[in-house]
Amino acid sequence: MSYYLGIDASLTSPGFCLADEQRPYIRSKNIKTKEKGPYRITEILNEIITGYIMTDEKPKKIIIEGLSFGSRGKGFLNLAELAGIIKYELFRYHYGPDYGLIIVPPASLKQFATGKGNVEKSAMILQAYKESGIEFECSDECDAFWLAQVGRASDGCWDGICHTKLREIVLKKIIGDQKE
Repeated sequence: MSYYLGIDASLTSPGFCLADEQRPYIRSKNIKTKEKGPYRITEILNEIITGYIMTDEKPKKIIIEGLSFGSRGKGFLNLAELAGIIKYELFRYHYGPDYGLIIVPPASLKQFATGKGNVEKSAMILQAYKESGIEFECSDECDAFWLAQVGRASDGCWDGICHTKLREIVLKKIIGDQKE
């Protein structure tokens, strides 16, 4: 059975979540790294490649959170570097906008999860619990959960989350943005 991989590509605590057509949640994890600079990025990238891509069963779709365009500073530059390297590696493994890679803007992810594009992370955690009964202690894993739900919904799999008109509209915009 193919699965969906949600990736919240944080520098300090990247989150990962697996789901499939029938199950909105299989498992999730986040990794804490004490590494800095390129060593941190290498550790995160190795987790993605060896933990999820170089496996017997590859993800049907990989859904990652895009960058927040309002961000600035060194932290944003490091995050942009991580995002670029992840996308590059995914392209090398044949994931791209036309095949299995979905990039979701942060505000669109929040809107898909809660109905509003400017909520705190705790609102997304609460919504996951209300709809799926899953308790996340880490917001990065919860973001990855909602990213996996975007991937599932893009294939018409709504089991375990509410299928609403607003979510359909947000999903249509997310998928339309992939073509630009």
